[in-house]
Amino acid sequence: MSSHFTPFTLKDISRPGGGFAMLAVDQREAMRLMFAAAGQPKPIADSVLTDFKVAATRILSPYASAVLADKQFCLEQIVEQGAVANSCGLIVAADLFIPGNGIPVDSVEID
Repeated sequence: MSSHFTPFTLKDISRPGGGFAMLAVDQREAMRLMFAAAGQPKPIADSVLTDFKVAATRILSPYASAVLADKQFCLEQIVEQGAVANSCGLIVAADLFIPGNGIPVDSVEID
């Protein structure tokens, strides 16, 4: 069985002039802490993060050259809902955060 791979270049995630205008919605536990600091009732549900990330992607991706998303909270929903503008690339974070020792991220693995 052969695998199909489409090569991409930096041009695919840059603006027409060559610059980058990236939207990063790959924050996970740090974003949860930001919602708490902004007064969102605790505990901050995963769905709050997912809904925000999808909405931010839908609203801001027409102005971005690429969106950086995470698999844990939003990639599937962003793709299923067609939230990324056609003019915008999509980059997926490859890190998996492991909580522990009373902190949001104790170690990181490559997913």
